Amino acid sequence: ILNHHQRWDGMGYPVRHDPQTGAELPPLAGDKIPVFSRIVGIANHYDAGTMEFLRPGVRKTAVQTLYEMRYVTCRGWFDPEIEKIFHRLVPPFPIGSKVVLSSRHEAAVVDFDPDAPCQPSVAILSDRQGHPLPPGKDIEVKLKDTPDVYIKEFEGQNVSRFLY
Repeated sequence: ILNHHQRWDGMGYPVRHDPQTGAELPPLAGDKIPVFSRIVGIANHYDAGTMEFLRPGVRKTAVQTLYEMRYVTCRGWFDPEIEKIFHRLVPPFPIGSKVVLSSRHEAAVVDFDPDAPCQPSVAILSDRQGHPLPPGKDIEVKLKDTPDVYIKEFEGQNVSRFLY
């Protein structure tokens, strides 16, 4: 836990000191950071982005947090191998989430594809006017097979700019 804010690129904190002389030591970087600290570091960053109680009023959707971690704010912060695995395991749209598609259908996420994370399989729950489909009449769609249809809204927010 002590080193989970140490970044792969050598930045981060806490500043290290020699216990005998008190002199400042070079920061930990790369594989000098304990592997469990590297794992906790990426999980902590994701959790901080998606949990409102940690930063009141600043909660982001999973897709926005993952997009920012991958392409915006965190370049060089995480062990590349752990980051690659993390992005293959953590879905931007968790299974069971309700979404609104670009076709205006409401849908529920039913499966995650790590090779196409922002194009999960969904079950269509309503028609384009928002009327629920009759029970048992929902249609499953693999969004990666329908390039003209994408997730537009998630948790009440337009997320189309965060799709990757």
